[in-house]
Amino acid sequence: MSMTRPNFEKEELAISGSPYVYLPVDIPAYTVEVTHRDPIDGEQLQRALDRTLQRMPYLSDTLTIEHGAVYYAKNPLPMEAAHTASIRHVGGSETSYHMLDLIWDGHTTCFSMYHGFCDGQGLNAFLESVLYHYYCMKDGVEYDPN
Repeated sequence: MSMTRPNFEKEELAISGSPYVYLPVDIPAYTVEVTHRDPIDGEQLQRALDRTLQRMPYLSDTLTIEHGAVYYAKNPLPMEAAHTASIRHVGGSETSYHMLDLIWDGHTTCFSMYHGFCDGQGLNAFLESVLYHYYCMKDGVEYDPN
């Protein structure tokens, strides 16, 4: 992958995210770690992530800055659940510039979010949807979504 950030097509103004974009770059993303009883099946986790993004495609958007204003932008690059124990830089090249990320290792999954992109409810929706689809596929049962 190129180290140059692609030009993403801007959409709506990200008014609530703007104050966070101008904070120092080293401010970390929020991360939620989930420990599972059984080791994670990476292929099923990726399928669960893909299903989540089909239902909520806006979760794969990114942020772009134009003339000092921050916008949401479509990100056509794939979002991939990575097999690593190290948290990745959300919004950077290793996450294909996505503002949400999912990694897994052994019995653990980690969901990360850049706060300028969405609030904690956005991270919860992402996490809950991925885990719901993962366990439905893993167990071969369509659980009640409530």
